[in-house]
Amino acid sequence: MEAEKPLRQDWFLDPARRIWQHPDHFRFNTDTALLAKFMVIRPGETVIDIGTNNGVLLVYADDSHPALMTGIELLHEPAQVARLNLSVCRSPWEILEQPVQQVMDRKADVVISNPPYFSLQATDRKTPLTLRQQGRAEFHLTLGELCEAASRFLNDGGRFYLVHRPDRLQEILTVLEKHHLIVKRLQLVYDRRDSLCKSLLVEARKNGRTGGLVMEPPLWIGVAAGDGNEERSGDSGCRLGEPDTLAV
Repeated sequence: MEAEKPLRQDWFLDPARRIWQHPDHFRFNTDTALLAKFMVIRPGETVIDIGTNNGVLLVYADDSHPALMTGIELLHEPAQVARLNLSVCRSPWEILEQPVQQVMDRKADVVISNPPYFSLQATDRKTPLTLRQQGRAEFHLTLGELCEAASRFLNDGGRFYLVHRPDRLQEILTVLEKHHLIVKRLQLVYDRRDSLCKSLLVEARKNGRTGGLVMEPPLWIGVAAGDGNEERSGDSGCRLGEPDTLAV
């Protein structure tokens, strides 16, 4: 029998916010931190996180005192780690360990997601994907399925927050609109090291009116330049600690 691998505990945006992570699965990164800062959760709102992984975005959302936080996660090990991380939260929470395509009985004011970025067409299907790679490619959840689920969960006027890749912007806008999700706010994230756009932050509203799009000021990551719009280089407020002995 294969021995369980120890979890590691890292901090996220605040040294006091410690998050357990599984070494074999997708771990939070700069994009996770950017989405956490971009999303808006109001007290008393209900929140669904599609592909919650280790639950880090819900742990961050707990500071806003939501009425209920629901994480949906297909894979067993990340779901167990999410339950561990959420056990310290003050707000009510639940983890649904099933495909998001099968969840039909939940509604929310806010849906959030740090989804797979790469289409299966952009991956080598002849090479088996590792668990971490499955978290980056649309192996279990396509962009269309993600947006359909977000629309299904949201109440009218509800908000959908996601982070994605800028080279898929046109596709993202088209698929969101197909599912009655109107983009109301966008922010582009650039890397100072090569001046290229690395990430796209999106807020869309279910059955929202067209027009009134807010383009937030560009956000720069990488080497700080002192203009007030930078994130810190590399981890954007995340620290990777030494592996702990806890296992699930």
